[in-house]
Amino acid sequence: TVELTGSEGKRMENKAGDIESKDDPKTPAAPKASSNKKKKIQAVSCTRESISLLMNNLAQFGGILLYSWFCENRPIFAHATKSYSRDIFWFITLIYIGFSFTTLKPNPKDTSLLNREQTEEWKGWMQFLFLMYHYFHASEVYNSIRVFISCYVWMTGFGNFSFFY
Repeated sequence: TVELTGSEGKRMENKAGDIESKDDPKTPAAPKASSNKKKKIQAVSCTRESISLLMNNLAQFGGILLYSWFCENRPIFAHATKSYSRDIFWFITLIYIGFSFTTLKPNPKDTSLLNREQTEEWKGWMQFLFLMYHYFHASEVYNSIRVFISCYVWMTGFGNFSFFY
């Protein structure tokens, strides 16, 4: 429990622990910056319920880790070797490009250069190419993929900066 007192010494805490004004109990008040602040922190109590909940969560987490290890190290099917076919790689890419043209729509809301929807679309295209590169082990597009990864990281930073700033 945290107890704060204002400059007049009025207690500003309700039974739920929420800080509120003494004048209006329903309106939370901002804590006042004064030298009369008292902070009282209560120690964590180890009850039977909290220990049981902790053990339950640790058992679930351990089960998930064991399942992940089992799936990774004891696969049902043996790992296959990757075989690269340039024709299949580019055919699937062209099918994807052709299908994506059927979903084109204008964006009249934001016509600025590098708007959020546009950069998210480009990042989606790059993710598709990353997956294709790793699935087919297409070493001939390695340099392009490195450039795409750099662009992806830059566009993520640019998008976050322009969206949140």
